[in-house]
Amino acid sequence: MNPQDAVRKLNEEMGKMDNNLFEVIEIYENFFGEYIVHLRVTRMVKAAYSSLKKIVEITGARDILIEKTDGDNLVEIKLMIPKK
Repeated sequence: MNPQDAVRKLNEEMGKMDNNLFEVIEIYENFFGEYIVHLRVTRMVKAAYSSLKKIVEITGARDILIEKTDGDNLVEIKLMIPKK
């Protein structure tokens, strides 16, 4: 899945009010040939295992890095999405 489609699918499934819950800051490739997708979370999403697991299941990400939080809410995350 390409990274733009993964973010679109993530917004469709987790963005209940509109499709702008996750905004792309930057997309690039790392040394291992994986996409790194840096996202800003526009509304409150708890930094809980269940939320992170759902993000991984929807996007097919191999790993999630929490860049910034506000209390226990996510503000910025990075997803490592393998090329297929």
